[in-house]
Amino acid sequence: MRCKSIIAIVPMVVLCQDWLCGSALANVAVKPPFASSMVLQRDMPIPVWGTATNGEQVSVTLDTQTKTVATPSSGNWTLKLDAMAAAGPLTMTIKGNNTVTLTDVYVGEVWQAGGQSNMDTRLNYYSNMASEITSANIPLMRYYTLRQPGQTTTWEVVSPSTAGPLSALAYFFGKEIQKATGLAVGLVVTAVGGTTIASWLDPATLAANPSIADGDKGSMWNSWVAPVVGYGIRGTVWIQGEQNCNATDAPTYGDRFNLLIKGWRAAWSQGDFPFYYGQLSNIHSAQTDPNNTSNVAQVREGQRLALALANTAMSVNFDIGTPNNWHFPNKAEAGRRLALPARALLYGEDTLVYSGPLYLSKTISGNQVTLHFDHVGGGLVAQGGGALSGFAIAGATGNWVWGDAVISGSTVIVTSASVPTPTRVRYGWGDDPVISLFNKEGLPASSFTTESPDLVPATGGTGGTTGTGGMTGTGGTTSTGGTTSTGGTTSTGGTTSTGGTTSTGGKTGTGGISSTGGKTGTGGTSGTGGTTTTGGATATGGASVVATGGAAGGATAAGGTSTVTTGGTKASGGAMGSGGSIAATGGATGTGGGLSTGGTVAASGGVSSTGGVAASGGILSAGGAVNAGGILSSAGTSGSGIAGAAGTSGTSENAGGCSCRIAGQPSSSTTLAGLGLLGLAVLRSLRRRRSH
Repeated sequence: MRCKSIIAIVPMVVLCQDWLCGSALANVAVKPPFASSMVLQRDMPIPVWGTATNGEQVSVTLDTQTKTVATPSSGNWTLKLDAMAAAGPLTMTIKGNNTVTLTDVYVGEVWQAGGQSNMDTRLNYYSNMASEITSANIPLMRYYTLRQPGQTTTWEVVSPSTAGPLSALAYFFGKEIQKATGLAVGLVVTAVGGTTIASWLDPATLAANPSIADGDKGSMWNSWVAPVVGYGIRGTVWIQGEQNCNATDAPTYGDRFNLLIKGWRAAWSQGDFPFYYGQLSNIHSAQTDPNNTSNVAQVREGQRLALALANTAMSVNFDIGTPNNWHFPNKAEAGRRLALPARALLYGEDTLVYSGPLYLSKTISGNQVTLHFDHVGGGLVAQGGGALSGFAIAGATGNWVWGDAVISGSTVIVTSASVPTPTRVRYGWGDDPVISLFNKEGLPASSFTTESPDLVPATGGTGGTTGTGGMTGTGGTTSTGGTTSTGGTTSTGGTTSTGGTTSTGGKTGTGGISSTGGKTGTGGTSGTGGTTTTGGATATGGASVVATGGAAGGATAAGGTSTVTTGGTKASGGAMGSGGSIAATGGATGTGGGLSTGGTVAASGGVSSTGGVAASGGILSAGGAVNAGGILSSAGTSGSGIAGAAGTSGTSENAGGCSCRIAGQPSSSTTLAGLGLLGLAVLRSLRRRRSH
């Protein structure tokens, strides 16, 4: 009779679980772009996200590591795997109430390819690419293209049957990177033809700049970029601006391009990741008048001046375009040029000349204007060996005439008999301009006007050999940052990047030998904050546009946006330990973002609790408000409440969830996870009957 009573009560208890949870359980899932055949970014923490039931424990396993998170009330979970070296093929397993398996996963180099039609146009758009498509057999190059919102998109392995729909420019860029590194290369393409720069601005940037009134502002971001924001990338390659070549947009293009680069970097929370872009190609009729007013040239000038931002580089294309056709077919050369800075600055080809001559400043003496250039390579040359052309000179009246230009070392001297007192010079200033200046490596000089502020290009990037920003660390080949610098596998990297393979929550914990604050981490003898620290006045890489790392550490240290610096009193390894009350290592939300170590509402471990058996301090973890042994728990410290977790000696399925296997009576070795108040009352009743 007693057995029948128990059998009758059990379904009631199970029903009560769903009632207490408020909804039926949903299958765990990952969101795009996570799918089989994907490429994940090496040498930095790997974000993964998806959906599940509120409170459901989700674990993600890749190779030898597993991370677990509790799904918040929104149903959207996220976690970060520790940084990994290049590897593959691997299997990623995502487990909750069900299991999702992703296969043929590689860890390598990931680049986002963004912009408008010159990035969007695909290999099969160009008739001259037919042979390229039939020979495209690059199994270590994969791509993920966002087309229309809601459409199913998968990762494609580049082969003759899949190459056609891939962005031609991204294809040739990726081909160069794969050849240079020998690693798996992933291309995430977010490009749409006929779009303005305002349409690609992120919501935070638009909110901070209400004067931007374009009707389509933010529209492309919301549909094409937002779904992949935060996916680990090495950097972005970009070509856009054709749609802004009008009298209204051209004057503001440079400012908005700067906003776009800064906004995307902030949204990704990876620090100043590399942003390389192609300058607009030539278009329309050939220039004949030195007084030509060119909206296209004005957009190009805005692109050139963006080089003042750290970790940027630009390729020049107005010698390979096709008049009257923005969609020039020579994407092979455009892709090669766009890959040069990545090869030189990130992938070890230190002696590679990666840019054409770049105008920096002028000196005026009498009737001469001397133009100073960077990236002269083996020397400045006139195309074809003739006289220089394309230089216009003017005095205070602003009337431009063609100037006489001669090369003198790494400078060009411009004069004109009709301009005895010159004040300005410009070069290549037209839609399809007159050009002549190259370096001996065959790369053309950018167009420019000396009326713009002098350019002080920022060079180098945050990171050591494997860190964010480049192989030679902050500032270039002679700057701070080796294998133990900011961004290395065992140190603090980007804004949210604390830790490599033994980061916060790992076996050695915060402050361990290879974690934050340890021997090789931030604040260590050879890391950021050491004797020769990374950065300038306020950040890694120098103050605003200063090229190389300064002698003293930055005021806010490398890595995060938090005012509490790594290794300080309230940082990881400091007096308050891992993930202080409000701010921890890695930035405003700490390692792993809003739901992880150092988040604003979680101490060590965060919501999903990193590193401990049952963790501590997380909202849903042991020791939290509704914890093991708490108000709704059973069996004392080894038991589990509805929102609790199994104790160190307890066992349960889906601990903390609401659909758990009932495994006999509670004891020190077995719990009734998720049983709830009604289940407890029933058990007490049964015990009273047994005692009678």
